[in-house]
Amino acid sequence: MTEKFVLNGNDFFLLPQKAMFWVNENALLLSDIHLGKATHFRKNGIPLPSIAGKADLTLLQDLIETHQATKVFIIGDLFHSKYNSEWIWFQDFIASFPNTSFILLRGNHDILPAFHLKMKNFQTHHKYINNGICLIHEPRGNEPEYVICGHIHPGFTLRGKARQVLRLPCFVIGSNRTILPAFGGLTGLANFESLPHDKICVIADNQIIELSSI
Repeated sequence: MTEKFVLNGNDFFLLPQKAMFWVNENALLLSDIHLGKATHFRKNGIPLPSIAGKADLTLLQDLIETHQATKVFIIGDLFHSKYNSEWIWFQDFIASFPNTSFILLRGNHDILPAFHLKMKNFQTHHKYINNGICLIHEPRGNEPEYVICGHIHPGFTLRGKARQVLRLPCFVIGSNRTILPAFGGLTGLANFESLPHDKICVIADNQIIELSSI
């Protein structure tokens, strides 16, 4: 199931796979994949499953094919840290979609040297602006456009009777910015400061559920 929003005159669909579809650009938007994180931690003695990164790419493949997206905007933190073998997976993945443009809006974790990023259908920018929309990993707060960003990995905590607690990834839709959930399967959820009129859209059981503001 998807949830439609009109943001600054542009049509977007929230997707339960922790991504958005920008209708005007025929583009997928996602943030904070943190590819390479499992291998990075395994090198440091923490036995995370190395298959996690491939699962994220498989999910992205399904989204591209389902929505026939001609662009994929990765709004920061594509790769978790220094170069490791998972980058080869991503290079092969990019090569398998020669007619799709991949645009990385660099985040704080995107520290790979430029020569690793030289691929035919891949480009990097600090931000992308079109039709009154600004895609940027971590906004400065003075952008005149409507901002779609990542970085925070927002999560929402539902509390029930008998001290039941459930923490879920969410989209945060505000009057001047939308915060995307982290796409990667090995990313955590963070507390964040919401604004009074934010819409909180949690992801549960492959559904988007809109809640009132926090």
